[in-house]
Amino acid sequence: MAATEPHPDGSGDPSRLHRWLAGVAVVVFGGLHLWGRRRPDWLPGDEAYYVGLARALAEGDGYVFDSVPHGIYPPGYPLALTPVVAVSGIDPFALQMATLLMGWVGIGAVAFYLVRRGDLWAAAPMVVVMASSVSVFDQYTDLRSEGLFLLVVMLALAAGERFVRSGPVGSAAGIARGSPTRWVSNGQGWIFAAGAGVLVGASVPAVRSVGIALPAAALATLLVVTLVRRGPPDPAGRGFLMGILGGGAIYHLWWWGRSASDGAERSYGNLLTMVDPHHPDLGRAGPIDVVARTFEQFSVQVANLVELMTNLPSIHPFFGGLPHLVLIAVVGRGVWEEARRPNPLAAWFFLAYLGIVVLWPFDEGTRFLMPLLPLIALFGYRGFVDLARRRPQTARGWRAVALIAACAGLVQATELAIRGSSHLQGLLWIAGWAGAALAALRFGGRRPRASWRPDAPRWVWAGIAVYVAVGVPTLLDRATRFRAGEQKFPATQIAEAIPWILDNTDPSTVLAATTEPQGLFVHTGRTAHRLPTTGNAERLWSAVDEAGARVLVVPKAHEYPYLLPTGDARFDAMDRAQPGRLTLAHEYSMGRIFTVDPPGPARSTPSTSF
Repeated sequence: MAATEPHPDGSGDPSRLHRWLAGVAVVVFGGLHLWGRRRPDWLPGDEAYYVGLARALAEGDGYVFDSVPHGIYPPGYPLALTPVVAVSGIDPFALQMATLLMGWVGIGAVAFYLVRRGDLWAAAPMVVVMASSVSVFDQYTDLRSEGLFLLVVMLALAAGERFVRSGPVGSAAGIARGSPTRWVSNGQGWIFAAGAGVLVGASVPAVRSVGIALPAAALATLLVVTLVRRGPPDPAGRGFLMGILGGGAIYHLWWWGRSASDGAERSYGNLLTMVDPHHPDLGRAGPIDVVARTFEQFSVQVANLVELMTNLPSIHPFFGGLPHLVLIAVVGRGVWEEARRPNPLAAWFFLAYLGIVVLWPFDEGTRFLMPLLPLIALFGYRGFVDLARRRPQTARGWRAVALIAACAGLVQATELAIRGSSHLQGLLWIAGWAGAALAALRFGGRRPRASWRPDAPRWVWAGIAVYVAVGVPTLLDRATRFRAGEQKFPATQIAEAIPWILDNTDPSTVLAATTEPQGLFVHTGRTAHRLPTTGNAERLWSAVDEAGARVLVVPKAHEYPYLLPTGDARFDAMDRAQPGRLTLAHEYSMGRIFTVDPPGPARSTPSTSF
């Protein structure tokens, strides 16, 4: 095991009190997760995909969904759910318990990783942060793969701390004291390390596609350590990094090869090349479109980072906001310090992961960034300590800080004026900049008291106490609403359609839907096809006729529709192009169901029984 790095203030292992606080957090917030979990009667969207794929695996049909080989969602999470489905079927309670277990084991893996890298003092505080995070609660109480992904990422980085023992710049000494295992200490140790790397390199992207960031980080680490620093890792470290590259390549060659069998319209590569994947009819993106979209996504992801670090939901992406720019500076400094470690694998993984998320054209809130929370918190803390130690000691330096704060507030005020927005958050951020400027001018000339230390344990726990206090009201509110049976919006769109379909169609009936066909398939057993997201009636009818669909489900659009044109708009285009082929069969509070006549002359009396 690597020697424990003492806390920057000189303390070593966490006290018994700190371990006790972490244990209390696990019990209290774990109980809240269990008590306030969602109670889904109907599984929409991603959840339906995961469960449907797990059911196919449990039944021995292979990795297929609705009898079609699946090539979009990686197999890791469905495979983990397969034993549960095999024993209990599609039981939401059992599936949620399995997902919760994966997530909380993932939190344990966070502590394990911190111990492996020598930051034993940070393990207890990080457990409390993870346990009390609103974003963690949102993902762990749903059927999502984030908990399992956090688990495999933390174990992968812990393995990196074990095997990659590169010395500091200009030194051949290793950062790990003692060999990782007795096998690594001999001449054949690199074989064992390479095998572990292959397993790690394949398993991380097999849970989430964004896990490709790990092979990219392994390559960057290998190049930096061997070429830039001129201090090559020992054979075990080199074997481990090369193994990650090989494992990632093997997995992706297999995955990309079978992905060709799935629909190309929703493939990741196709989505990345669109001007706006929410509105595919806008066409393909040019270089300017991609640059503009990436800049906007960066601003959005910084806002998501602020949500994670403040435990406040729904932070708006004002790029000039005080929390946004402070976070960029603090976390950026922490990443820079991490990249200078003898083993920079975590820093490069963070940068590669964040780069992929910024390029991704969808905003999923904090969902995609939640697995980065331990690294964000660790890097943010390190960056804060480093910047605090470098704070100005003269009145002139503090006046410079005040000038920067005032200019940043002016930038944000201009941004809000251009947007025509006076959102309360934006006004509060401007007030924050004004307060920072006034404080710097008023108190900047005073030398800080020597007793103030940004890296003292009491400051760490004081910040965590604020983090917990801020998040608790939101956690209690969401847990209460979830326990009361509040459904996710996609689930309510299909809930009332399912009983009608079961009562009025036979199992061979083919369905088409403008949204959420995967939920219809999982709950009815009927083959269900998604209509293309286009206003082109010819393409829409061609998709319906090729599928042989005889029932069309048109759920009601959300107030802020996810895809354009909306389902109603696509239905209107089809009805205008071929009037008489669609007949209203059932209307419910969240949508409508139509029967579809076969191609050719419309029947005068369409049947609603199949």
